[in-house]
Parts: sequence; structure tokens; C-alpha cells
Amino acid sequence: EISLTVSPALNREGKVIGASKIARDISDRRRAEELFRKYANQLALITNTAPVSIAHCDTQKRFKFVNQAYAQRFGLRPEDCIGKRILDVLGAEVYENLRQYVEAVLSGEPVEFEVELPYAVIGNRFVHCSYAPEYDESGEVGGWVGAVTDITERKRAELFLDAQKQSLEMVVRGAPLVEVLTYLTRIVELQADGQAVASILL
Repeated sequence: EISLTVSPALNREGKVIGASKIARDISDRRRAEELFRKYANQLALITNTAPVSIAHCDTQKRFKFVNQAYAQRFGLRPEDCIGKRILDVLGAEVYENLRQYVEAVLSGEPVEFEVELPYAVIGNRFVHCSYAPEYDESGEVGGWVGAVTDITERKRAELFLDAQKQSLEMVVRGAPLVEVLTYLTRIVELQADGQAVASILL
């Protein structure tokens, strides 16, 4: 592919006496642009269909990118998050629970952790997070990429299994049945996010 630039040729009096032409082969540039668009589309497809919430943040703790899964958790669109502070999107209480991990990744340390977060919009959720630092051309940390997986159901199942084991131990120790049932009821209510529970299977 050729790019042609035509410019008028002037004499000393400023009159047009001809034209100059410059031809440039831009095939490589076109191919590079097409390849970039292809990879960008593939990346968007992958990130937006992945069952993981993905976010890219800068050193000012503002979102540079989030995929659809991340935004939809809070009833938002990805573009609603871009440029906003983590604090403003997730809330102050959630951010305080994440602060130590954010500071660690911004110091250049990859971090992986599980934590329960008190989201204002979707309630308390257990999440597994992996943060990886992003480096700029000078080798300085320029931000980080985070992948977040909701593990609430797994954690609740683990909690319930632990509660069953604990209740059996209470029975073996001779604890009153009322005490055992009260303990199990409290656990089941926590499982149901505080909703009332009518019965328990023992």
C-alpha cells in the first residue's frame, strides 16, 4: 500500500511551476495497525467472557480498565469505573480491607489473598484476589492488574461443614440439645445472609 503526498513547486516569485510527489510504502504500518486491532479485539473478548473480575489500576489508585464481570458486580458498566478511585467505586470500608494489599503491590510485590469484603451494593462476599505489579519503561511500578474471584459459596460450605463437626463434638461432650440447636441455627442464619431459617437437618 502506497501513501502519496503532492506539494506545489514554486519559483522565486511564488508562482506554481509544477508539483513534487513523495510516495511512501505504508504496507508495514497498515499490517501493524490491523494486527494491533486484532489482538485488541481478542483481548476484549477474552477479558469480557472470563468468569473472573479483572481490573487495571494506576499508582493513584484509579481504574484504567475493568472487564464487564467486574463492573456488573456493582450494577455498573466498565466505562462507569474508568478514571474513578477504588475508594469511590468500592466504598471506604472495602478499601480499608484492601489497603495493605494495594500498598504491597505498589511496592513491587505480587500478592495473593482471600478476604471477606463488606460491599455496600452486594453485601458481604468472600473473594480470592491476585495482584501483579505493572512496570513502566524505566522499571518503576506504574500500577497493577488484579484478578478477583468470588468464593462466597465455597467459604459458606466450609463454614457449614465446620459447624456440623463442632455440633457433633458438642453432643459428645454432653452439651444440652438446645445449646447445640442454637449454635447450628446461628450458623445457618449466617449462611443465609441473616434471613430467618425455619428448620435444620441433623
